[in-house]
Amino acid sequence: MKRMLKAGSVAFVTMLCFLLVGYTACKKEETPPPANNACKGIICQNNGSCLNGVCQCAAGYEGQYCEKASNLRYIGNWKTTEIVTGSSKATNKNKQKDYTLKINKGDLSLDLLFDNFSNSYNGIKGILSRRYESGQLVFDNALQFVITANQTPTGSYTTILYGNGSINDAGNNIAAIYYVRYLDNSVVVNDTISVTAEYLP
Repeated sequence: MKRMLKAGSVAFVTMLCFLLVGYTACKKEETPPPANNACKGIICQNNGSCLNGVCQCAAGYEGQYCEKASNLRYIGNWKTTEIVTGSSKATNKNKQKDYTLKINKGDLSLDLLFDNFSNSYNGIKGILSRRYESGQLVFDNALQFVITANQTPTGSYTTILYGNGSINDAGNNIAAIYYVRYLDNSVVVNDTISVTAEYLP
């Protein structure tokens, strides 16, 4: 009799376990998996990737779907005024120069090329201000740019030491500053030059 009760208890416990497993399995099937559909149907262009429904753009692109090259707002001709705001040569201060600057795209997506820079030099390099450290993006502002340091245009005794600037979001005004060193009658002169430019349609 005890054996029958024991066997019956084992059978009951086994059946109970089976029912619990079955119930749990059914319950899991009835509960939909957590959905992360925020990126469903979103196509990020130009090697961008979607994260939580927002396109994370590759360097040099912007827009809701990374559809716009950031440097496009710079490309074109600019009515430019530059003023010497500081100089190691006293008579240089406040000298003004007006000219047309042309900005082109460089080889890479972040690159800019300035032609007729300072009414004199072609192919001066610049880059949009996006910076990585240890593979991580730490600064991204396509409205700001830097002039590549220590450029000496071919055939000149002038070195553009460095510079930086910004463009408004509409893409029709630029403000910048750059620093230049050159020889004037065998004397080294250092100038600080402020630049403003207006887009020419």
